[in-house]
Amino acid sequence: MMMLLTPLLTTLLLGLQGSDANPSVTQSPVSKSVGVGQTVSLSCTASTGVDDDLSWYLQKPEQPPKLLFYKISSRQSGTPSRFSSSGSEPEFTLTISGVQTEDAGDYYCMGAYTSGSHSDLSSYKNLLQSDHIQFAVLQL
Repeated sequence: MMMLLTPLLTTLLLGLQGSDANPSVTQSPVSKSVGVGQTVSLSCTASTGVDDDLSWYLQKPEQPPKLLFYKISSRQSGTPSRFSSSGSEPEFTLTISGVQTEDAGDYYCMGAYTSGSHSDLSSYKNLLQSDHIQFAVLQL
C-alpha cells in the first residue's frame, strides 16, 4: 500500500505584463503522484519572447524562494545534482531524478519577456502571474 508522505505543489510563475502580443504560459501535468526515488519532469511552456531568460525556483513554507537554475540550465550553487533543467523557447523542463521528500515545495518557472534587444534592460517586462500544478511524493 502506498502512503502519501507530502503533497508537492508546483507553481509556474511566468506572467507577462504589457505585451502587445499577449504572451502566455502553460504548465503541465495538471496533477501527478511521484514515488520517493522516482523521476518527475515539470514542464513550462512560454509564448514567444522568453528566449533563454528562464529560471527555476523552489520555495518551501515560510522561506524565501531559492534559485535552482538561471538562463535555462545554469545551476545555482547548492542545487542538488538530482535536479536538471533543459529546453528552449517555447518548451522548458525541470527534472528531478530520484525524488526525495525534502523536494516538496512550490516550484516557480520564471521568465523575462523581451520586446526589444537583450542589451536594452528597459525592454524587459515584469513577471507577476502564477498557475499551479500539484503532485504528491509517495512512499512505495
